[in-house]
Amino acid sequence: MRLRTFFSHLALIAICSGLTVGCFQSQDKPVAVPETEVVVVLPLSGKGASHGEYVKEGLKMYAKDHPNSPLHVTIVDSESDPKKALSGFQQQLLVKKPAAAISVLSGVSDTLAPVADQNGILLIGVNTATETFVKNYSHTQRINDRPSDHTAPLARMAAKKFNQVGVMYSDDAFGQFCRTTFDTVYHQSNTNGLIFEPFLPSERDQNLIVQRLLSKQPDAVFVAGYGQGYISIFQALRTFKYQGPIFADIDFSNPQVLAALGDAADGIVFAAMGFNVSPPSPPKAAAFSDAYKNEFKREPWLGSAFAYDALAVMDHLLAAKQPLERQSIYSLKEFAGIAAPLSFPSPGECQYVFQFVRREGGKNVPIELDNLTK
Repeated sequence: MRLRTFFSHLALIAICSGLTVGCFQSQDKPVAVPETEVVVVLPLSGKGASHGEYVKEGLKMYAKDHPNSPLHVTIVDSESDPKKALSGFQQQLLVKKPAAAISVLSGVSDTLAPVADQNGILLIGVNTATETFVKNYSHTQRINDRPSDHTAPLARMAAKKFNQVGVMYSDDAFGQFCRTTFDTVYHQSNTNGLIFEPFLPSERDQNLIVQRLLSKQPDAVFVAGYGQGYISIFQALRTFKYQGPIFADIDFSNPQVLAALGDAADGIVFAAMGFNVSPPSPPKAAAFSDAYKNEFKREPWLGSAFAYDALAVMDHLLAAKQPLERQSIYSLKEFAGIAAPLSFPSPGECQYVFQFVRREGGKNVPIELDNLTK
């Protein structure tokens, strides 16, 4: 058994690589397996490059673990730009229509969804949070966390404990969905107003935004987003010596975010997958973490798991001779993910099980949200 990896170039696309997950059944007798084409549109440059790298590494981990898979993956760099993502995807359709596709980032996924629908292609969104991605189309499937999984529990807890909460969110599809989720859930049991402050993910200097928020004296702060702007928000909160509780969405578990913040991350409460908890759990997540660190010399993150699970779900359906369709995935109901269990509560939707942790001394220590004190 062996893995074939090669790289080629497409016009207007930064990088396009073919990754054959599995082509042969035996070392002694190589028998060709019909390949199932999968196009993956991810950001290897631009504001979402960190997400794209983790997704790409998850694809490589799956290829290493499943050399007999019939999936053949072609990677297209979206450059974190929906228009460039659409151009690259359309070019791939002209070369060869894939059986399925995977898209990364909410804006990109929403842009590709109508094209996938028109061509009858299953489009799996990872790192894709928007409601419209599933609601408005019939060939889309989410395999990633959603704000209802990681933001809603924090909002319910905050509604019980705090009457003046600042909500800082990236001014894009993902951040706005987190904002709406926090707002809706918080006001189910607390009528006090929230303080909203949007920020740009690419903006390094967030001092003025943070100062404006702190001038309103919030009891607690929740931050959702990604990119350098996201990191800068937490740095500014520490610079201005904010003493209240700080909560964050699932993106805070990104090892690159934690490394960039260093000691400034201590005390912040956030959601994490099993392999980002200290020590990693359950055993399957711990084994994945060890193998990943051995391969890439760094810790995995959620995009790696989502990409791995997306390929695993497709492989499972092909082995069961089921079509690569939304209804086939919904019929699974539950699936043993590489890092956490996931379920499919309704057609197109996915739900992961997360753990909540507090950063303490460079470790992510499990906590119970209801037991937090002000």
